Amino acid sequence: MNTLKNYVTKVSNEILLRQAYKESTFRPNVKNELGFMGLAQVGEDVINDYKQAKGLKSFNPYDIQQANDIQKWYMDDLYNASFINKPNQSGKVRTAKALAAYNWGRGKTSKFLTAQKKKGVDIYNSMDWLEELPKETKGYVNKILLEKDEKFNREYDSVVKLPKHKKIIETYRKKNG
Repeated sequence: MNTLKNYVTKVSNEILLRQAYKESTFRPNVKNELGFMGLAQVGEDVINDYKQAKGLKSFNPYDIQQANDIQKWYMDDLYNASFINKPNQSGKVRTAKALAAYNWGRGKTSKFLTAQKKKGVDIYNSMDWLEELPKETKGYVNKILLEKDEKFNREYDSVVKLPKHKKIIETYRKKNG
């Protein structure tokens, strides 16, 4: 886990819920062809880092509460990563960068942001850099944070009302701490 002095938890439960829907369409037992698992579609590397950080011997990515816990932990870790956590930057920009890193990978996103900065793009106060992301990652941020995909928004809005997803919705919307 990130140990920066100015570590803060700022990724909202609603962003995490939208992200879980984007990742798995609220299917807790899904595993994709690359091996990413559960609601949060986490991989073995993240699971191992999480277990080590939390001192856990086991972890079940298919359990709704555990999926929420690891997703929150990993998004907070990304949000506070040294290549994302910069002074005088809006929470929205930081969240966009954390989402990009979650989707595209920490290393790729870090290199991308460095290259954008070298080109003179304001990566701290603007979202212009989003346009240069790979199509999938740009769409990921647009759907989850910026809510720019009307089809996704309609589907999400209708699915969160379904009784079969009540446990997921309650888990993600509960107050932490």
